[in-house]
Amino acid sequence: MVRQTLESEQDKLVSALPVLPAIYGTTPSKKLYSELGKLSGAELETALHWADEDERRLLELVERLKTEDPSALAQQKRRTKAELEKIISALQQASTAFGVDNIQALRQLRQDAASKRQIAVDGAKVKSSALEGVGTATWCAMWEAARLYSATPHPESAFPVTADSRCVLCHQELSEATDTLILHFQSSSSPLRHVTGNMSFN
Repeated sequence: MVRQTLESEQDKLVSALPVLPAIYGTTPSKKLYSELGKLSGAELETALHWADEDERRLLELVERLKTEDPSALAQQKRRTKAELEKIISALQQASTAFGVDNIQALRQLRQDAASKRQIAVDGAKVKSSALEGVGTATWCAMWEAARLYSATPHPESAFPVTADSRCVLCHQELSEATDTLILHFQSSSSPLRHVTGNMSFN
């Protein structure tokens, strides 16, 4: 009879807890809130435990709520992230480009270029010439100037013009011997011009 009386009085008790807002109707907190009076001490302690991770998440939410335009802030953070990723990628590419292997490859290319240039200079020298320096860069510059000038007196003839012609530099009539020498000069200018025109190594 005592138990029945107590249960009857308990059923008549009205909860003093405030009504939970409807926005929390589908959250796990609603069930916990409605059963506060039935929880044991251990259950209540577990439910109310506040970890460091919970504190971190709360601070993040507070910061987001402080922002006037969360969407704009999110876009800004995404743009910042994209720019940082570009910088990281560029640094990685630079690190690879200037690595030991690539530096060694560049040095090897430079040595090869110098060697080929010297071979071209040596091969361009005409042994039958009376003066030194035939085939050098300065000589080739003079030869190219003569080539350009030759288009004026001989606009329809390919350079060098030898048959029944005059030297475009000294304007003397060309003999059979000088014809042969000029053709040698022409052949000597080709390899050097090809090498120096395609290599920029110092």
